[in-house]
Amino acid sequence: MVSTRIWTYGLSALALAALATWAQAATGTYRPPTPAPAQPTHQPSTTDKKPATPVKHTSLPGEWAGMVRECQMTPDQVEQAWQRIDAKKKAVADFDKQKPTKLAQLHTNLTDAKKKNDDASAAKVQEAIKALEGPAEKEKLEMTQDLQILGTLKPDQRILWEGLLLYQKAVIELKGDNLKAEQLPAVREICNGLAKDVIASPDLYKARKDVVSKVVNAFHKEGPMPGEKK
Repeated sequence: MVSTRIWTYGLSALALAALATWAQAATGTYRPPTPAPAQPTHQPSTTDKKPATPVKHTSLPGEWAGMVRECQMTPDQVEQAWQRIDAKKKAVADFDKQKPTKLAQLHTNLTDAKKKNDDASAAKVQEAIKALEGPAEKEKLEMTQDLQILGTLKPDQRILWEGLLLYQKAVIELKGDNLKAEQLPAVREICNGLAKDVIASPDLYKARKDVVSKVVNAFHKEGPMPGEKK
């Protein structure tokens, strides 16, 4: 009997609550329960990774690899050289990409000059086409970029590097002369002495070729290299 009363009382309580809710809605006084604020899907964490620090270079790529050790370059010099080497790669890539468009424009200019019987202008355009189609223009660009890279070296470092390059080229040219091991230091010494001539020249590539030829010719004409027994 008691359980029946409790059950009946529960139903009555529910009915009264529902009736009260309906009455509030009808009179405009009903306020729905405020929903709980949404939780953020990601909580910042002190363990979140920070941007990686750029890796410092300790060497140089390709033909420049030996320069770090030979010239005892500082870390700052290596980083600066890396930036200039990357700049050279970009400049050469841009040159190759733009070359077809430039050639097309030059050929158009040549046709216009010929139609106007402007021999002077036509001759200039033909020279420009010849330079662009040949290696001259690209070599000029590469040499300019190389000088920028070499500009990261101090004067004494530059002499060491040029001396090494001249020595390597001279030894290759003298390969058929069967140089002995005791002659090599003398060849290097001569190349170091002539490195200043290369550095002072505005045409880097030509100066290197001229100096190597001078070393080879000196060896052939004067006989034994300095330090060699006659």
